[in-house]
Amino acid sequence: MNWIYEYPSDKAVHRPTQLTFSITYDPVTPDRKIKLADDKPENLQNVDIDNLIKELGQVIHGKFLQRRMETLLYNNFNGEFARAAHVLEQETKKKVSTRTLQAWIIPQDRPSSRRCPEWAVVALEEYADRNSDSLKCFKDQKNEFQKTRQGRLHENRKLMRDRELLKNAESYIARKQSITNKWKNIPVSDFPEQLAKLETSIVDQLDSQSQLLIELINGLREHDTYEEFKREYIEQIENSMALERQIKDTALDIQDRRKEFASDDGVYKEY
Repeated sequence: MNWIYEYPSDKAVHRPTQLTFSITYDPVTPDRKIKLADDKPENLQNVDIDNLIKELGQVIHGKFLQRRMETLLYNNFNGEFARAAHVLEQETKKKVSTRTLQAWIIPQDRPSSRRCPEWAVVALEEYADRNSDSLKCFKDQKNEFQKTRQGRLHENRKLMRDRELLKNAESYIARKQSITNKWKNIPVSDFPEQLAKLETSIVDQLDSQSQLLIELINGLREHDTYEEFKREYIEQIENSMALERQIKDTALDIQDRRKEFASDDGVYKEY
């Protein structure tokens, strides 16, 4: 991004030149007036400033469309991205998915961000105007459904799938890249130790998951009621986690000669 700007700020900074522009918005229409807030540098011509103003105008309009789309999705469609995507497909005959909608409203400096087209905003606005009563009715029904446990679980699944998928995907990409960079920078002489740590961590995780699965299967076999199973299973998990932590802490104490293992006679010396 060449611009430091957040809609509807009254100022924007052009990163390459560090020039500041002032913005005045029309209170009724999406129009705005842009002018250079600083003195014009001698090395820039009027046409250069005009081109920057035109470029900033496009940035502002893109942010305006993004903000309007976000408002439509969360206010008019109550966060129902799948329904909004279906409406757009029906209204425009264009292929639109929940990932498309996420890409339109995610911050523009993110890798998954995509330009929000004006036709999409117009189509959803027109649909919302024509169907305000049915959208309100659907919103009321959804709010009632969310008061139930099933409704909350359903909403959480949709949150991760329809609204947070791109953010989670970007985090996954960043995590993979971070791991790649870390291994690229490890000296060859340190590889045996680092690989041993990695394998130990993987084995620990597999052992922990296997134990949880065994306890789950045993609990299902041994208990007749859900409440009895839940109570004992949670207790088993807590006990297993506490024991695992004790084992690891003890291993570190032995390796580092701490606490009882700091002395030859195994007596824990207080400091």
